[in-house]
Amino acid sequence: RIAYSLKDRYLLTATYRADGTSKFQGANKWGYFPSAALAWRLSEESFLKNNDFISNLKLRASWGQTGNQGIDAYATVSRIAAISTNFGTTALFPGSSISGADNPYLKWETTTQTNIGLDLSILNGKLNITLDYFDKLTTDLLHSVQIPAYAGGGTANRNIGEMSNKGIEAVIQATPLVTNDFRWDLSFNISSYKNKLLSLGLDSIIGGSSAAGSLTDGSPFIIQVGEPLGAFYGYEWEGIYTSKEADQAAIYKFMPGDNKYLDFNGDSIINGDDKHIIGYAAPKFIWALNNDLSFKNFELNIFIQGVHGRKVLNSTYASAATLLPDATSITHVDGKDFWTVNNEDATFANPFSSTTKKFLNSTQFLENASYIKVRNIALAYNIDKQVLKYFGLKLTLSAQNALTLTNYKGYDPEVSTTGGDLDGAMDIGAYPIARTISFGLTATF
Repeated sequence: RIAYSLKDRYLLTATYRADGTSKFQGANKWGYFPSAALAWRLSEESFLKNNDFISNLKLRASWGQTGNQGIDAYATVSRIAAISTNFGTTALFPGSSISGADNPYLKWETTTQTNIGLDLSILNGKLNITLDYFDKLTTDLLHSVQIPAYAGGGTANRNIGEMSNKGIEAVIQATPLVTNDFRWDLSFNISSYKNKLLSLGLDSIIGGSSAAGSLTDGSPFIIQVGEPLGAFYGYEWEGIYTSKEADQAAIYKFMPGDNKYLDFNGDSIINGDDKHIIGYAAPKFIWALNNDLSFKNFELNIFIQGVHGRKVLNSTYASAATLLPDATSITHVDGKDFWTVNNEDATFANPFSSTTKKFLNSTQFLENASYIKVRNIALAYNIDKQVLKYFGLKLTLSAQNALTLTNYKGYDPEVSTTGGDLDGAMDIGAYPIARTISFGLTATF
């Protein structure tokens, strides 16, 4: 690592690292990752040096590479697994077979990132602003690929794709008010990014993992070139057929009171060919606001977080409010609002119809899970040593996850039964984050 500073205005940092791991074979054990960063402290230039308004102004730019070796040990070599066979008899005989394919060509996943940023401090440090733009490209993605049964079956790890992440981040720190007895410090940050899968090697689409398999029509997730990770794959729900739409329903062999789904490919049949990407689990932007207030011996902290534009497939609500395979009873009060000839403007289809299709993986149950949460509220009171003579005492009353504002119909818009970047957020009876209230004492001797 080399760091260089010229006149305390022009800053340079350069690094070069070599990482080795026994997870890969041969020369691929090693990955080589350079980086460099430049900064220009404009506030030290003569035209800003004596400025009373701007106390610090810095421009930053950096470029660098990092590696990822996120695979299991021995994942690049063939392994032996125990099996049994009967050789045409009634008795089973123990044996062994190859488990997992050998891939000596597997190498480090590499991420190349470029950053451009600005640091600004004004009003004698009472207001500080940091802005950043990043462009991240990940190549040689490590991913487990299914091997066809005719080629031996199983899975193998491969370097098969490229992925792009671009985004902006902003941080504001301020001290809006200071008096002899009162002080208010706040910090606010907001970020937004766009993710896109650029390549999957020879493939353009890979199906996602199975989740709530008895309730969904295939995997509700998909990995597709040109789309973000965490994409939902399913049907577009268009409401319920009314009596006036009987002729239209008949085209699809449906009846009034049945669910209406978009005929995506226009073949007058509603089946798996009409599935397409219907939403994304990744939020459009997130933010957080932290407030620290003090008045004489009192201290108050309020931390608020917001997540917006996030989608969750709510199978918990779907299974409780309507009838689905493996969900044969209605237990949610909303389920009372189903279609009848006297209730054509209902929320749910006729549960007694024998012709309707009931797809959980549709936009009917793909909900906007945006939320604002009061993450923490803490009130403290300090008792000085002069009062108690022998020690100081701090009394604290706090509440975590004190309040959630959301239109999500499940227990908690934040939790998900499925996890990871590839599988979108799906609520299959996910347990909500608890609200916690605590009291603390801190003694200082």
